[in-house]
Amino acid sequence: GPPCVAMAATSAEAPGPTTPSAPAEAPKFSKIRNSLTIPQALREFWYPCAFSRDLTQDTLMPFDMFADSWLLFRNEKGEPACLLDECAHRACPLSLGKLKEGQVECPYHGWTFNGEGSCTKMPSTVFRPHISVDTRPVREADGFVWVWMGEGAP
Repeated sequence: GPPCVAMAATSAEAPGPTTPSAPAEAPKFSKIRNSLTIPQALREFWYPCAFSRDLTQDTLMPFDMFADSWLLFRNEKGEPACLLDECAHRACPLSLGKLKEGQVECPYHGWTFNGEGSCTKMPSTVFRPHISVDTRPVREADGFVWVWMGEGAP
């Protein structure tokens, strides 16, 4: 048989009753880091987030990256765009809304955002300019939709 089986069979130590002992002291570590914390330097890259063929003109494609929720879609020119998946009004996920003529309409109150993140429509309230949601640069290459997750310019 395998060596481990033979070794177990010839072991002189037979399992027996255990004696209660004091709980072991927890090991002390001096350099513990949260492994879920992503260093900023790792964000400064282009990431493939979708296949180009899957991002059609009528598709809202939510995805999570670095603990944030994002939304891919094609704008009125058919180019890919990426918005934070959170309405500037009541933080409702924009991915639950509708894509109308290349702009995303929030399902809650109908606020509408273009591919640059600017709010273009605010039904039932006075329109306030300069309201927007966060965006990320997007490129299409080699059959993928790539999103720049860094804070600076790509």
